[in-house]
Amino acid sequence: MAPSLICSFVMCRTVMLAECSNHQDQEDVARLALNLLETLDRSMRRITYERGDGYTFNYLIDSGYTYCVVADEDIGREIPLAFLNQVRKDFLGKYRAQFVKALIADSLSNELGSKLKEHMEYVAAKVSKDEQVAMEYIDKNRGWRMRRKSKAPSLSYSFVAHGTVVLADWLQFDHTVSGLAVDYLSELPCSINKITYDCGGCTINYLLDSNFTYCVVAAKAMGRKIPLALLDQIKKDFTARFGGGLAVATVVNSLNKDFRSKLKERMRHAEVKAAQASKDKGVTMENIEKDDEEDDDDDDDKEEDDDDDDEDEY
Repeated sequence: MAPSLICSFVMCRTVMLAECSNHQDQEDVARLALNLLETLDRSMRRITYERGDGYTFNYLIDSGYTYCVVADEDIGREIPLAFLNQVRKDFLGKYRAQFVKALIADSLSNELGSKLKEHMEYVAAKVSKDEQVAMEYIDKNRGWRMRRKSKAPSLSYSFVAHGTVVLADWLQFDHTVSGLAVDYLSELPCSINKITYDCGGCTINYLLDSNFTYCVVAAKAMGRKIPLALLDQIKKDFTARFGGGLAVATVVNSLNKDFRSKLKERMRHAEVKAAQASKDKGVTMENIEKDDEEDDDDDDDKEEDDDDDDEDEY
């Protein structure tokens, strides 16, 4: 069965305006997506939660509105976020903010709910018909741009923390987001296993396990799969080295001597893997670049006027 989008909704602050579900037997998942609203860091624009139950919970926050879609984790992160961006554009293109704020719960379910369903079915059809459609979308929006526009390392910072105390870290190059990654430790919802925050051109990725937090800051163009796989490996290394960390003293940077070199090694290895994956897709990306470069340049000009952080439509 092809990966798909499970359910979606649009809210204005605490008022549900419209919702849609592709799976009537997934009420618990939809309810959890609502419950997780309380944990959202409203200073972030895009947030993805993963609890290890096979789903990702993806949120787009904009001017008091929250757009959400729950997806099978196999579909990745880029397509759900592009879906949310398209829903946002449809919503803002049709409804004026002053009008929406006066509406009551579910008042747009018939009209906007049908639009949500239309977009969800479109994504499911595309992914089911040809998975390469999804891969071309991902490559177009991150792969060749990553090679062409970014000379900085894809991974900038990683650390292992106990509570809010960083035990070991490795800073590959200075970035303001690195400081934020540490600051957000006190705000992470403990009920979530994997969390990704979008912050400018970077993602802050966390893996939470047994009071320990593993984090890596990555270029947004790198996506989510490689950073989270890196965190899984760092967790394994840390557990093997320190026996789960039970005897580790909670002192700032106390494990740098023993573990910093391992963080550095794993980050470099992950970048090599990412570069190899990009190279393997080179033919496809070059074709996309030739076909779409002129249109993409036009889109970039429009996006700068609209919203520099927006994802492209799928």
